[in-house]
Amino acid sequence: MKQLARSLALASALAACGGGALAPAQPDPAGGAGGGSGCARAIAIRCASGVDGCDGGKTTDHVCVPQDATPGPACELELALVCPAGQIDGCLRSPPAAARHICVFR
Repeated sequence: MKQLARSLALASALAACGGGALAPAQPDPAGGAGGGSGCARAIAIRCASGVDGCDGGKTTDHVCVPQDATPGPACELELALVCPAGQIDGCLRSPPAAARHICVFR
């Protein structure tokens, strides 16, 4: 009986919170890195510095990258770029923001 009560309490809590599902990530309108918006989506992001990685096919998601960034080896090669402060290897994001290693703004 206690197990049934716990299960019902958990189910009620999850239902009240929308089932525990996460909303898809949206580009940061203030010029952040964004993420979760595939390049197939016809949107534009403004980057405080750098450019949208979708322009020129540098990334698979709308994220900000340095203007002179060049994609490296495929993400399947388990290595990580050492990126400048405020940036991260796009392959390390969840979900990955690129198919190839490239530094993206956080």
